Amino acid sequence: MNPKCRFVGWMLEDEGVLGSVHIGTGTSITLGGTTKTRSHYDLILRRPTLELDRVVLIQEGNLKM
Repeated sequence: MNPKCRFVGWMLEDEGVLGSVHIGTGTSITLGGTTKTRSHYDLILRRPTLELDRVVLIQEGNLKM
């Protein structure tokens, strides 16, 4: 959640944009994890609403904490 990151079409930059949500599934070996699969997929959500345990953390891309 870096306020200086901007969406530029490069995953390593885009996944850090403040107010976005990055979801990754699959292999985590290259990140220091222990899960090894045939593939890894990333998804970036722009202007998401994220709720955890009934607490809104991000609403339409704006941090609420």
